[in-house]
Amino acid sequence: MIGRGRIKTADFDLQTTLASGQVFGWKREGDWYYGEIASNPVRVSQSGTTLIYEGSNKKAIIDYFALDENVRGIYTRISRKDPILRKAVKEFHGLRLLRQDPWMCTVSFVCSAFSNIPRIEKKLQKLRARYGKRAEIAGHIVNLFPTPKALGSASMRDLRACGLGFRDKYVKGLGKRMKQFDVAALKRERYKDAKASLMESAGIGEKVADCICLFSLENLESFPIDVWIARVIAKLYGKEIRAMFPKTKFSYKDVQAFAGARWGDDAGYAQACLYMYGRKHRLGAERKE
Repeated sequence: MIGRGRIKTADFDLQTTLASGQVFGWKREGDWYYGEIASNPVRVSQSGTTLIYEGSNKKAIIDYFALDENVRGIYTRISRKDPILRKAVKEFHGLRLLRQDPWMCTVSFVCSAFSNIPRIEKKLQKLRARYGKRAEIAGHIVNLFPTPKALGSASMRDLRACGLGFRDKYVKGLGKRMKQFDVAALKRERYKDAKASLMESAGIGEKVADCICLFSLENLESFPIDVWIARVIAKLYGKEIRAMFPKTKFSYKDVQAFAGARWGDDAGYAQACLYMYGRKHRLGAERKE
């Protein structure tokens, strides 16, 4: 029997959350979003403060969308003494950080290296179509994310045909080694230890590891920095960062140290709000001479 139901929510905006660059693969048709939760095809919709779901159970939906997280408290803490974030939180109130499947999240962000959201979506769509299981929800076909076994046994040529480029060997390698990953253990580790463990795998650099930590391992202090967010931070907080680190370049570690000092354990939510704020106001766009 297909699970379905309604959940009364607070401080949650489905559209903002799914469009925030933290997850890939959700498709909108009309009022519904079609995707995957816990290897099951799911569709969700929001009417006011009510989240409507089909294809899963209440517990899984609450966990995936982090509906049990006190985001109002987080919003208050990160914006209390920060007028910039106060604006960002107001504009994107309801954004929540998802608790994604670590395998799916890992492959997705390995594929995100040196790419943009439309290209990432296209690559992952091809992977799902070629290697994932076809499932159906409310007459809509959903290609589920490929298993580690499916990608680990795939040929390099076929993976490259999905548009992975140099990432093909990393995806295949992750598929072969996934059995060695103890996800439960990673979730128990401190953020820095979990990040270091992830970076032992080829293809997982600092930014990708931070994305995995934030979007699937619940390390809310993680602050991923891509080219876009680096430009946004430089524009909005550059003077403060240079004051903290006057003798160094504007580095990944400098920005992370600034974020940790300013927002502490809530830095991940600050990053997500600033990312959306920067995209809306084109703060991360390169200036044309």
